[in-house]
Amino acid sequence: MSTTIDQLNADFGLTQAHGSALSFVKGEADLPVAILRTADAEARVMLQGAQIIHYQVGEQPPIIWVGEEAKAIPGKSLRGGVPVCWPWFGAGAEGQPAHGFARNLNWQVASSRADDDSVTLTLELLPSDTSAKYWPHDFRLSLEVRLADSLKMTLMTEHQGSEACTITQALHTYLHVGDIAEVAITGLADTTFLDKTRDMLRDVQNDVALRLNSETDRV
Repeated sequence: MSTTIDQLNADFGLTQAHGSALSFVKGEADLPVAILRTADAEARVMLQGAQIIHYQVGEQPPIIWVGEEAKAIPGKSLRGGVPVCWPWFGAGAEGQPAHGFARNLNWQVASSRADDDSVTLTLELLPSDTSAKYWPHDFRLSLEVRLADSLKMTLMTEHQGSEACTITQALHTYLHVGDIAEVAITGLADTTFLDKTRDMLRDVQNDVALRLNSETDRV
């Protein structure tokens, strides 16, 4: 597998005549970062945790939020961006990392491709001595990041073992919001949730659009 920046660029770097491109650089704390570019947009992905840390369209403000005081630290997820929560979401058992271990480990580049309008990077995480300490199963986890006229992230789990297992997973996206009063979230109508602001009271989202006019923390 490619490990150095030069090897990553030689094996997976891309350049297209119309502006689609993929390159790798050393980021903060010397952690490798993939830079995806099209003629209209740019995204950046840390190979540690397969964590998207930047997404911007043209001269518009960044769409993905990262805390101003957030620091990249080897072995620790950055506060903000899009952490990958896997194979559990939320607090783990005693001694296990919150939101799983995938966001803290180094992922490998599996493939890259580009055309005139898009660029796609696929990262993968495979079993290791570290993962086996927390989750003794055989798996392949991959994240496909496609930058075109929008940003698409696809998280895929392949269970390769013979024993049944249970996972929960999430792309824990932090969005940079200009005006919270203008935000509406659709697709949750008739969904049951637990309201953390009301002592985990079970309720149902009745409206087609969820608007955030007060503190909102729901499962």
